[in-house]
Amino acid sequence: MATDAATRPADRSIICPSWLKCLLATATGIALALPFLYPQLYLLTWIAFVPLLIATHTSSALNGYLWGFVSGLVFYYLAAYWIADFFSLFKGYSATQSQLAAILFWIYCAQLPALLFASFRCLVNRFQAPAILAFPALVAVFYAHFPMMFPVQLGESQSYFPAALQAISVTGVHGLDAVIALTNLTLAYWTIRWLAHRTLTPSRHNLAAVVIVGLWLAFGMYSHHQWERHQGNWASLTIGLVQPNEYPDTGIPPVYRGFSRGHPPEMAMTEHLAANGADLVIWPEARFKGYFSQPHVAEAYRHQIAALGIPLLFQDMEPAPTPEGRRQRHFNAVKLLDADGEPAGHYRKVKRVAFGETLPVVEHIQPLRTWLESYLGDFFHEIAAGDLPNEFHANGLSLVPLICYETLFPAFTARGAAIPPSQSQHQSQRILIGLSSNAWFGHTRQPYQHLHTSRLRAVENRLPMVHVMNNGPSAVILPSGRLSFETPFDTAGGFLTEVPLPPAAGSSFFGRYPYGFITMCYILLVALLIRSCLRPAIRSVANRLHQSPDAAVLD
Repeated sequence: MATDAATRPADRSIICPSWLKCLLATATGIALALPFLYPQLYLLTWIAFVPLLIATHTSSALNGYLWGFVSGLVFYYLAAYWIADFFSLFKGYSATQSQLAAILFWIYCAQLPALLFASFRCLVNRFQAPAILAFPALVAVFYAHFPMMFPVQLGESQSYFPAALQAISVTGVHGLDAVIALTNLTLAYWTIRWLAHRTLTPSRHNLAAVVIVGLWLAFGMYSHHQWERHQGNWASLTIGLVQPNEYPDTGIPPVYRGFSRGHPPEMAMTEHLAANGADLVIWPEARFKGYFSQPHVAEAYRHQIAALGIPLLFQDMEPAPTPEGRRQRHFNAVKLLDADGEPAGHYRKVKRVAFGETLPVVEHIQPLRTWLESYLGDFFHEIAAGDLPNEFHANGLSLVPLICYETLFPAFTARGAAIPPSQSQHQSQRILIGLSSNAWFGHTRQPYQHLHTSRLRAVENRLPMVHVMNNGPSAVILPSGRLSFETPFDTAGGFLTEVPLPPAAGSSFFGRYPYGFITMCYILLVALLIRSCLRPAIRSVANRLHQSPDAAVLD
């Protein structure tokens, strides 16, 4: 017998015509998108899948794909509307070209919910998997590992819901995705039961789901209270944030009037911040500076930072020949200069933006790569991948740099923030540092969406995070996920702020085991498939035993 409570024969009286299913799928897309645009509406995510679950509760896998695709297309069109601005500013496309490229992007992204619901209906219909187990596990797996240009998780819409965030220090955001999915499935079941029988009698599965969600939120409220209570007693570090608000351009920018390569506007802001007590100054990812390619710029930086007597952390493009020496490659790199102006840390970006900094799949297939580049024009910027996550040391702190969209990857961030075994006995205070340039997305909601992902990384690793953006909003995020400081958007300037430092402590559970929860989801899905495959054999053996003359002895 099927174990999906929403597909019992008594519930099949709920038949939705195609036009109604389309409306329900559209409603799911809208409800998912609104919290990404207006995070105060975070509760919508907890009910967003209900219309789509109702529309597909008796559907085939093919129909699950169709209506999942409709909801995904609506969601990404609304929540990622800024991709058209990205193509226009980053690639120089015309308005028509940008819209066409954006449509292809939205269609591809819509495959995530489409394949998710197709897989869900297949597991429930064909393999008779319990929906209460299959749906949350599938949601966590798909949102964790579906390949996308800009990865997204459902939990990123919950940055204004601190009680929901705290447990991700154990499971990562994937656990929050699963709990959101579990809530949606339970509400959909109750809705279907009411429409079919005018009753809300819950099953034991639904009661178990209510208990799980309740425990998640109860833990979140208690943990948030504890972190907020102790954060006020921490020591702090005065940090200067430089926000140049430069216009995005892939070329080498002209020298600003009254400045030079060796003394850019960022350096002038740094001087003011140092004079007002900054212990460390951070510049965001921005336009070309020339530090790595022009020796006189590096020398000028060294003298000026030594005169100021404070460390400087900044990003620049680093040219470097390939090992064969046949062509030039570039790295997106971060440099730390100590209080004497000497190099004290160097990190090259590892996670590159697909189709922006690298060409996935065919990157090393030169004939196909050449054809694509000639067909699409100047679409790709050759950026080489750096090494594993690194950390810098300044003022007795460990600084973990993340460039651009590296903050979107939970496990990658956790690997960088993890305390090396060699330092486990001498743990220092650690800070996550994000440096990005979001001016490529114009005057849209995208920079705020990026900032919300950083709030999740701070909670997952229970570390403060400083996220500095070229065009803002830059922010300081506490381990509880609260913003203790935020700069205005689209404003140039230098900002001085205090960063609370938690006492030296070990990593969070998620920081130590970033793949733990998602691995459990994979194991659960495999177990459901094995259970389905073994069920006929088990029934056959049971029937034979029941019919055997010796069955009474066994009884």
